[in-house]
This record gives sequence, C-alpha cells and structure tokens, in this order.
Amino acid sequence: MSAPVALAEEHGARLRAEEDLQVNRTLLDRSVGERIRLGRELHDNICQTLYAVCLTLESVQKKNALAPELSQRVDQCMTELRRLNQEVRAYLRDLEPASVHGRSFSGALNAMVDSFPTGDGVRIEQRLDEDAVAQIATPHIAEIMNILREALSNSLRHGRASHITLLAGRSDQAVALAVQDDGAGFSPGLPRAGSGHGLANMQARAAALGGSLRVESQPGKGTRVLLTLPVASPA
Repeated sequence: MSAPVALAEEHGARLRAEEDLQVNRTLLDRSVGERIRLGRELHDNICQTLYAVCLTLESVQKKNALAPELSQRVDQCMTELRRLNQEVRAYLRDLEPASVHGRSFSGALNAMVDSFPTGDGVRIEQRLDEDAVAQIATPHIAEIMNILREALSNSLRHGRASHITLLAGRSDQAVALAVQDDGAGFSPGLPRAGSGHGLANMQARAAALGGSLRVESQPGKGTRVLLTLPVASPA
C-alpha cells in the first residue's frame, strides 16, 4: 500500500472515530438533560411527600397524648423519614451534571469519596495525574462519578477491601481512570450473587462517553476497574 493511500485511510478512520465520538456526546448531553428533568420531578414529588408525612406525624404527636411506647415508635418513624429524605436528596443531586454544582473533577471526586461510610481500617487513596484530570470535560464529570461510585461501592460491599486506590493517567489519545482494591476478588466470567446490573450500567455509561470499561479480578487477589476515555482532538 502506497504512503498516500495509507494516509488517506488513516485520515478517514480518524474522521469516522471523531464523528462516532460526537454522536456519543450528543446522546450523553440528551441523557444529562433527561436526568435533570427526572431529578426535579422526583424532588417535587417524593421529597415533598416525605416532608409532608413527617409534618403530619409531628402534628399527631403534639395534638394527641400518645402512650410512651407509641410516642417512641412515632419518633423512630420520623427519624427514618428524615434520613430517607436526606438520602433521596443526595441521590437527586447526583443526577445533575457536575457543572450544576460548580465542582471540578477533583472536587466532585472528593465529595463522592467523603460520602462513603468507610469505617475503621479502610483507606481510600488517590493518585491522580493533573494533566489527565485536566482532559476531562466538565459535562462528563457526573457520568464518570457514577461509574467510579459504583466501582468504589462494589469494592467496599462485595470485595470488603481495606485499601482502595483511585488512579488517573493519560496518553496522547486517551485518559485512563482506575479503581483498584485489595479485596476478595472474583471470577469476572461467573455471575455474582447480589451484583445486579452494576457492571452493565458502568459499561453502558462508558460507551455513552465514547470510551470503554474493563474489569480485571481474581478470587483472593482484588479487583481493578479500568475506564478508558478518548482525548478530544485539538481544534
């Protein structure tokens, strides 16, 4: 194959890859908009309903001389309702893109890590290359956080890891993000009890970003989740 033909084929392949990436980004933008709309609807319905029920219970407790045991149960119900309302609100905030919160990637990552009740003996370490992080587009941060959150949750819940490392690096064409742990590990080819649709959801989110997701694990040797994202070509 002559050099001009090879260059033309390489140029055509690059154009097709950039077109595919643009399509994926358009679909992702639509998905982000839909999540914002859904989050607002849930806020107006679920959160307000939970708040109203809690107010009703408080009113009943104040206006009626309840038996001590019954009053204690009402208190417990109100405590659970308030806790549930806080959890729902936190989930709804995660539906919105990071740009709504005005957070950088590092800020969003720190907030996400801090939201996990890790307990004693668990260490979460960050090794982030600043040049790699700088390549991450702000509108994509929320989607990436969802992937990393699922991977981190799996390390803690299923892997029972004591040391988790979050890494970021880059090459000329891609940014790589990884969640690596020293947990129980598993056989990726075999179904896991309680795993649900987590892996499939992470892979779908990665594909929507124009990237890919790979899971490396062995029983007793921990797990590594690797997210690879393309770097946008300079204008």
